[in-house]
Amino acid sequence: HLNADEMEQLNYFFSLAPDLKKAYIVKETFYQWLKESDQTNAKRNLEHLYKVIERSGLEEYQYMKRTFKNWEKEILNSFLFPYTNGFIEGINNKIKVIKRMSYSIRNFKRLRNKVLCSLI
Repeated sequence: HLNADEMEQLNYFFSLAPDLKKAYIVKETFYQWLKESDQTNAKRNLEHLYKVIERSGLEEYQYMKRTFKNWEKEILNSFLFPYTNGFIEGINNKIKVIKRMSYSIRNFKRLRNKVLCSLI
C-alpha cells in the first residue's frame, strides 16, 4: 500500500542494492502465499514460493526453503485443519514463569494452588 512517492524511494533503494529487491520480491510472495492460500491451492502456491526463492539466489532464503520443505506436510496440514496448540503452549509458558518466580516455595500444594489460581 505504497503511494507514488514511497514507491519512488523504494525503487531508489533497489537501484542501490539489487539483493534488496530480490529479498523484497520473496517477502511479498511469501505474504501473498499466506494471504491467498487455502485448502485447494496451498501446495501450488507453496511451489510458486519455492521457485521465487530459487530465482532470488539469496542464501538466507534458501535456508528458509529447506526448512519449509522439511516441514511441508505439517505446513500444508495447517491449511486443512483449523486447530492449533497455541492455547496449550500459552498455558505451559505461564506455568513455567510461575515456577521460576516461585522458586522459594517448598510446599507443592501451595505452588499448585498458585498455578491453578493464575489460570482462572
